[in-house]
Amino acid sequence: MPDFFTLYLVVLLLGLSHAVLWAAIVYRYPDLGGARFWLCGAIVPIFGGAILATQGNDGLLVQTVLGNAFTIAGFYLCLMGVRRFHGDPTRWRSCSALLALSVVAMAATFRTWYGFNPLYTLLQALPLLLTAGYLLNHRHRDLGAIIAAIGLLLAALAHLTVAGLFTARLAGSEIEIPVARLAAADLLVLMFSATLWNFGFIVLSVDRLRSELARLAAEDDLTGLPNRRSFLTGLEAALADGGAPVSLLLFDLDRFKAINDSYGHAAGDAALSHVARTFEGCAAFGRRTTFARLGGDEFVILLPGATADEAIRTAERIGALLRARPLTWQGDALPLTLSIGIACKAQSHALEASGLIELADKALYHSKRKGKDTYTVLHALPSREPPPRGELDAAMRLPGLGEIRPRGA
Repeated sequence: MPDFFTLYLVVLLLGLSHAVLWAAIVYRYPDLGGARFWLCGAIVPIFGGAILATQGNDGLLVQTVLGNAFTIAGFYLCLMGVRRFHGDPTRWRSCSALLALSVVAMAATFRTWYGFNPLYTLLQALPLLLTAGYLLNHRHRDLGAIIAAIGLLLAALAHLTVAGLFTARLAGSEIEIPVARLAAADLLVLMFSATLWNFGFIVLSVDRLRSELARLAAEDDLTGLPNRRSFLTGLEAALADGGAPVSLLLFDLDRFKAINDSYGHAAGDAALSHVARTFEGCAAFGRRTTFARLGGDEFVILLPGATADEAIRTAERIGALLRARPLTWQGDALPLTLSIGIACKAQSHALEASGLIELADKALYHSKRKGKDTYTVLHALPSREPPPRGELDAAMRLPGLGEIRPRGA
């Protein structure tokens, strides 16, 4: 079994490797929650290992208490990092109070239980158990959290085993305890466990970054709504069920350019966000509904399983809802209205996504050409391609192809 100077030196080098790793992550991803705490949680025990290494194999009060205090502080920093990572308060005050009590307890019992002091390992096990418990009970528990919790529990179990044996010795048991070997084994388990829980934290971070990239790829930056990519995925899935009707509402804001020109682009952005907030989660939408922003002031509502009558009722509801909630901008109430194009695919009609979008676009074009605050309905017919824009007026007169309804009709 290596001597304690060698073991503490290994702890120092291992801590340095973890610190370099977390420093690189913090440098590359400065906004990653918890990473700075985990960096500090790797650095602080380095000082503890360096201090403990200076005492050699003979315990010295100041070095022993201070070295263990740095180690315990590093464990509490890991706990605070996990809480910050999941968006919870770090609880600086409670962690600092527990650390201060640990220092006092270690100093007060150093001479009394010298050589068999169970408090040192118990006080180190406490933050490890708190962190593992938080990870295993958290609503976002995943693979990284489980890996980290296993490492934390292994270290805590080794500490508790040592503390239990020391407590039995202090209680008068005649069990022979090879203190040096036991402490060295405990330290080796701690080094392995520290690598394991840091690996778990890295897995957590990678999963978070991947989720963020996936969210950015599927979400509109301004409104937080699904973007064109997400909408197309939902539309293709809805159309894959050829036996069900599908309706599509394509709409944009009337006089949106005038808002930008008169009040500035910040007002235009506020108008788009206002539309998103007004309609997101609207009771008029079903659970399978997709409400997305395609770009500019163009939005879309996908209604899988909805008939033309249901799509029309939805259009009337959102039009009335937006008229009832004007945008307030710098003290002015800006009324907002919509031009809506409705495309409907009847049951059992085969149609590609591009065809339904083109049909909705033609309906929207007609609504804007005929007037504002209006919706137009076009039905996809299996025996006929959607008419070109130049023939739209004539096509609208074909029975069953479409209808135009201005507000109030």
